[in-house]
Amino acid sequence: MLPKIENLDLSKYKRFFAVGCSFTGYIWPTWADVIAKEMPDAEYYNFGKSGAGNLFITSRLIEANTKLNFTENDLVVLMYSTFCREDRYITKNWLTPGNIFTQDVYDYEFISKYADPKGYLFRDLIIMTTTLEYMRNQSCDIIPLMSVPFNYQNENDKSVDDIIEAFKSTTESMPPSLLELEYDLTRPFTPNGHRYYWQSDKEIFEDYHPSPMRYRSYLEKLGFPLSNRSLTSIVEAEVKLKQTRTRNEIMQIFPDLTEGTNNFTNWW
Repeated sequence: MLPKIENLDLSKYKRFFAVGCSFTGYIWPTWADVIAKEMPDAEYYNFGKSGAGNLFITSRLIEANTKLNFTENDLVVLMYSTFCREDRYITKNWLTPGNIFTQDVYDYEFISKYADPKGYLFRDLIIMTTTLEYMRNQSCDIIPLMSVPFNYQNENDKSVDDIIEAFKSTTESMPPSLLELEYDLTRPFTPNGHRYYWQSDKEIFEDYHPSPMRYRSYLEKLGFPLSNRSLTSIVEAEVKLKQTRTRNEIMQIFPDLTEGTNNFTNWW
């Protein structure tokens, strides 16, 4: 079922499932961890995977239901990713290299032949439309979220307007995206979540992932029933994150959060 966010009673659920990309499971707390803090008695499954696209997200959602059998006592929240991504299930694992135009897995020949932002949008709108129908037929409560608006990566291509309009029932089923509510659309995901040294002390990495407090702010704006329970935890996480100087330090501070806690690569 697709309940209204503001009507959620987080205390009633026995399990909480989060599905998405690195905006869901990362090296510091995300929106999923904020919600989990509000549900201390519920089992928490985080299926976030860095670089994941919307094919992976929908596949993992249905995989989880197939393996773990969602019930009326479960809350499932997924955050759809950006659209220009190529997901593949190969040798018992999901290959999720991220944005096709900036990754280093698919070569130039593949990109020049097969990568089309408009085509990716069309594909993902079909995926989302099918998934929404699937969600409505489940006994659990499912909330779909968006990391970016539907015209993201196609904002200068007016020909996609007709596609978005054709899928209006789908686009209007989604709440405003994280990018729309938390950032300046002319400067996507800046200021960034944190700056730190990646491997050496010579190169600063500008990490675009939102900070823990920004994730919580987004959930508040959507109407999620949040309390001081998550606020205290996320403020503490924010302070700790700002004190780190390297990626290793971040991973040491949040050792249980790396890349999502329940990827289950050996399901099949």
